[in-house]
Amino acid sequence: MSDAGYTPLMFEAVMRQLVGYLHEEWSLRSLARSTRMPYTAGRHICRDLVERGM
Repeated sequence: MSDAGYTPLMFEAVMRQLVGYLHEEWSLRSLARSTRMPYTAGRHICRDLVERGM
């Protein structure tokens, strides 16, 4: 993943939310709030996932 200022634990927290609640529609703000991380870190993680087609 890119060196965008997030840790593997932050990445794992986002993935747990996305995989654990497949039928939810997540906004970046709600994802950041539910994982208790900065909005920008969540945005970078999601960008990296999209770039890899996930």
